[in-house]
Amino acid sequence: MSHAECIHLLEERLIRRRLTKLEVIEHIISMLIGFESESFIWNDNEKQFVPNKCYSMTNVNIKSYQSFLSRFAPIGTMYRRMSTFVETEYFRGKTFFAYQNVLGKILGELMEKTLQARQHFTNSTDINPDKNVRLILVESFLDSEKNGQLLLSIRNLYAIHQEIIMNESNNDQSDEQISLSNSLFQMETSLHRHFCRQTLNAIHKRLSIPDVRIRSLAYTMLDHCLRVMFISLETMLKSFASLSELSTNEFLFESKFRSRNQLYHTV
Repeated sequence: MSHAECIHLLEERLIRRRLTKLEVIEHIISMLIGFESESFIWNDNEKQFVPNKCYSMTNVNIKSYQSFLSRFAPIGTMYRRMSTFVETEYFRGKTFFAYQNVLGKILGELMEKTLQARQHFTNSTDINPDKNVRLILVESFLDSEKNGQLLLSIRNLYAIHQEIIMNESNNDQSDEQISLSNSLFQMETSLHRHFCRQTLNAIHKRLSIPDVRIRSLAYTMLDHCLRVMFISLETMLKSFASLSELSTNEFLFESKFRSRNQLYHTV
């Protein structure tokens, strides 16, 4: 199944007959930032999440449930590996340090927001079980009153991207690159994917990062873990002229996301 099919399955409550939607969301939120859950644990030797064979639930098809959650395990794996990369890699110049620093702040913000969301779900007893799952996740990550630092970090990452592009020779800068550099605030996912790829390619090229696995890991991490954030934040940044407006404007989630599967796509 694709991510969209998994979400559709959850929304149609085929799983909810055996497990509440709230419990499934709690597990997904934990796994998105590399936390272990009751059914998935971290294997230090393999550096990835593996099913917890000792875990079982009454009246739950554990095989089907783990199959569903396994779709989100790679995201947590990439987040966990990228956190290690940010903390342990040697700096390679000012630009790379800036990229590493900003990415680390984004990871930290994601971690904080996710912990707050998980705590909210754990303590809340009045969550509407009929509410769209994607909407619940988005609202948890994009609280308009608490999201200033994360938006600022995203903007800083984009500023680094622009600086790298501007420092390139004019002869090497094609019309496609110029168009791409000016298209961050477009809604189309394809442009978002190209932006992530070009940013990391430019960093890799200019800073001569010797290990291609680091570049590949960074791209995969951005593509998987930050995809939801970028798509959503692009919409918010396009709607608000400044960060200060976030405290005075109410973001209309339902009207901003056009397609049913906007937040989850097949990799």
